[in-house]
Amino acid sequence: MIDPRFAIAGAVLPLLGNLRYAQATLSGRTRPNRVSWALWALLPLIAFAAELSAGVGLASLVTLSLGLGPLLVLAASVGRRAGFAALERWDLWCAACALLAVVVWALSGRGYLAVGASVLGDAFAALPTIRKAYRAPQSESASAFIASSLGSLLTLLTLRRWTVDSAAFPAWVVLGGGLIGLLTVRASLRRLIGSAAGRL
Repeated sequence: MIDPRFAIAGAVLPLLGNLRYAQATLSGRTRPNRVSWALWALLPLIAFAAELSAGVGLASLVTLSLGLGPLLVLAASVGRRAGFAALERWDLWCAACALLAVVVWALSGRGYLAVGASVLGDAFAALPTIRKAYRAPQSESASAFIASSLGSLLTLLTLRRWTVDSAAFPAWVVLGGGLIGLLTVRASLRRLIGSAAGRL
């Protein structure tokens, strides 16, 4: 375990990554999927409220950051009307599944189920962007996802004890953000590896 105050740095990293993504959206370099980003704003804020009620402490800051950052990206996508991916039936299906997870939590009223439902909902929210990062990696920017993954990992390292309330959401972001980041940079990695192999 590292000093719990490192959770503050863990919260700042995703904000910086999302700010960079928002700038890339405004300049037309990225095209965010609005379903994913809208749910990525909503679901972490629900999880943050549940973490606060469970007394998670500083570690909950990264979850708050993971909700506020996507709001910046949504604002940028509204500012640049052409800067978002067109919605498909698949996107709406994923959104419905994500919101269903929130309804399940709301009916139960239990804090740990709120975090669990938020993780499940966030995973469904990620599916459209995972598919887009796989099909069109040039339409994405890895920085926001890698920064969120690293910030969440840093937060996990500050925890004295891992519980569903404190660890579930950041653990999911480490995996989900890492996957999207990897899918986004894979073409660049292939070129880099091919270039290195050509020199040998």
